[in-house]
Amino acid sequence: FGDELTIYDSDEEDEDDEEDASEENYEEMERHKELIAELRRENDNSSVRCFSRACRVCNTSDPQARVVYPECGHAVCRECADETSAIMFDAELEIGCPLCGVEGGITPLYEDRIEEIDAASAPVRFSRACRVCYADHPRRRAVFSACGHVVCRACAEQLAVDADEKETDEEEEEEPEDRLQALYRMIADGLSGEAVRVSADAPVRVAAVAADNVNEQEEEED
Repeated sequence: FGDELTIYDSDEEDEDDEEDASEENYEEMERHKELIAELRRENDNSSVRCFSRACRVCNTSDPQARVVYPECGHAVCRECADETSAIMFDAELEIGCPLCGVEGGITPLYEDRIEEIDAASAPVRFSRACRVCYADHPRRRAVFSACGHVVCRACAEQLAVDADEKETDEEEEEEPEDRLQALYRMIADGLSGEAVRVSADAPVRVAAVAADNVNEQEEEED
């Protein structure tokens, strides 16, 4: 007996799946936009607050350099991070946060210093301003774990939304391969008996924007 081949046309189901995915993406995008708006309002209302840079391990009030543990968001001074890593390494333990114990590496924080007129006698101060929107005292901040630059959480979320929208637009501009051409190519390539990928993955044009929350101390200003 010859092989009995059943031709199944899944175009209608594919279209339904695409519509569901598109609706889910739209709803997710709207949730992100609402979150960004809320974070912007927090930035506007946070000028009356002050935020401590004190290391929660050694209590140094204004450390010269800080690092963040991207897995948990805790920020400590560089000296405590190095000392903790050395102790854990000697004890053959996985390196992690000294505050909560979550395992993971560190990322140095790049924080802008405020230049004082009398720099010789004035203590070193650091700016909290966001480098993107220039909010002076953002309530919540995020750090890009690949480089250590810090921006407000609202701008980090906005960058992620912009990247997703650009990637979606570029995907829609690409013309999908004709189904008949794909079938012919699959048959021709499949004669060798090897597994065949019908279409190659599209090149990544937009780098993913990944930011981690910085878990900082917040105090009401006296």
